[in-house]
Amino acid sequence: MKESTPLKVSKTKKQTWTVEEVKFFLEVRLLEDYLIPFQLVIFTGMRRGEILAL
Repeated sequence: MKESTPLKVSKTKKQTWTVEEVKFFLEVRLLEDYLIPFQLVIFTGMRRGEILAL
């Protein structure tokens, strides 16, 4: 019986937006009438499927 070796997990650093980047993004979305779905994502952490289900 062979011994198994553990899988290699690559650790990638998650990139998050700064407060200034979020403000700019929301200002642009306000002009395009898509503000509410993006506010839900940013402020609640909901996933795409959860937002679409609403």
